[in-house]
Amino acid sequence: MKKFWFYIEPYVLFFKKGEKALFYNTLDYTILKIKITPELLEIMEKLEENKCILLEESVLLQPAISTFLEQLRTHYLGDKIIATAASVRPALFQPIINNQREFRRVTKNESVKTDTWVMDYLEELYIGLNGVVEEKFPECYKQTLYFIKSDYCLQTSALLSFLENVPDLQINQINLFGGDVLSHPDFNTILRFLRSKTHRIHLFYRYDYWKPEYNISFKEENYSLTIIVPLWEYEEELFNKKKLSFEKSNIAPKWVFLVHTEAEYTKAIQLVSDFSHTAVKVIPVYTGDNLEFFKAYVFTEETDLTEFQLNKREIYTRQKFNPRDFGRLSILPDGKIYANVNFDNLGEIYTDHIQTILYKELQEGQSWLRIRDKAPCRDCVYQWLCPPPSNYEIALGKYNLCHLSETE
Repeated sequence: MKKFWFYIEPYVLFFKKGEKALFYNTLDYTILKIKITPELLEIMEKLEENKCILLEESVLLQPAISTFLEQLRTHYLGDKIIATAASVRPALFQPIINNQREFRRVTKNESVKTDTWVMDYLEELYIGLNGVVEEKFPECYKQTLYFIKSDYCLQTSALLSFLENVPDLQINQINLFGGDVLSHPDFNTILRFLRSKTHRIHLFYRYDYWKPEYNISFKEENYSLTIIVPLWEYEEELFNKKKLSFEKSNIAPKWVFLVHTEAEYTKAIQLVSDFSHTAVKVIPVYTGDNLEFFKAYVFTEETDLTEFQLNKREIYTRQKFNPRDFGRLSILPDGKIYANVNFDNLGEIYTDHIQTILYKELQEGQSWLRIRDKAPCRDCVYQWLCPPPSNYEIALGKYNLCHLSETE
């Protein structure tokens, strides 16, 4: 009786959940979903353990398995080759996630304050220098970078002291946000200090708070700029005036349009069409009464999965940590420090060391290691293809923002 090597291609990822199996081609992003019938159960269990298995010809001739093999071949997901005494088994192995960022554990007696290894995990810093008194949606900043409703102004000496132990140019990017950032009394002092710690400084400003005189400062200091336009605060005349001012000054900021209704989304798309050579994003905001809008424009559909175009590394990463949050800290105007502003603070710049804060998030935090390992996602065959958990899930109080269960 002939025997064959039945194998899954090395660029294909295989996921099995209950009675469903999914094959994902990381080259062309094809997805094949298979219902695991009793006839396929044994072979699926073997493939889950080993991407290359030895089968007798009689097994491959069974209708269910023959059809399954043909489906794999059609989508370039797998195949078979004859096994002889002279042939060599295909060199296929189950993937082992080699996490170069495995989190080192330290003993209670070890001095975290003098340790530098935790600094390696700090990649991006968000600093809210000040806030605003009034804001229609005060919780908006917990979903995306935006104004903070706060009377506080971040204390300069405490901020500089907190960041003093950060090695020079350690941080990839520092983002300044909160309110009228440039009006902070010590802005220039803070800016000079931060330049020694990071490769890039990025300012986030609401369009109606940006002043004409700031154009000069922008060109002199050479930081990056994102202008935020909440469509619920949109005034056409003022918007056009600001846009023209940037164009005359040869300033090309990035633009973000925040929307929370279908009408605002339509308006944003219309405005985006005028920014053909500029980086523009449209970002939805959940306000507590627009769930249907989110279901229509934010929730993941099955057809979205192939458009994500994920490689193997990206998928493996999602199984270990949250790439949306990992390596990021936020400091709010009151001096409190967060890995994610939706969770409890990790400490304060006035009393804590940055090494202690980083260590605490790695060991006890809820943000950096937040992955799709809870129900219903942990039982879904799309678990690691879906985007990692975001702030939207927290705002909606719903762990899965998708329609995928409806398609199964």
